Amino acid sequence: MFAIGSTILLGRPSPNPSRGGFSVPFGLPDATPTRMGVYDVSGRERVAQTYSGPGTYMFTLPAGHLEPGVYFVRLQGGRRQVTQRVVVAP
Repeated sequence: MFAIGSTILLGRPSPNPSRGGFSVPFGLPDATPTRMGVYDVSGRERVAQTYSGPGTYMFTLPAGHLEPGVYFVRLQGGRRQVTQRVVVAP
């Protein structure tokens, strides 16, 4: 899925746009604690999960957790950060 180097990698949310639920693949290069968060356009964190350990992962958010709108999926570990946009349709 991902080639792990020295950086965190965040794939595209799928499906996007979503009817509520979506999945995002990502890769971590080392054991630095890393936080996956879903934020609304005002910057409020709506969902979060912490990971540690190198490897590839899949963050899955089931339908019903978010209202329709635009959200940002942010993966942050140490000083490294990557963001993707996802739209939740009505």
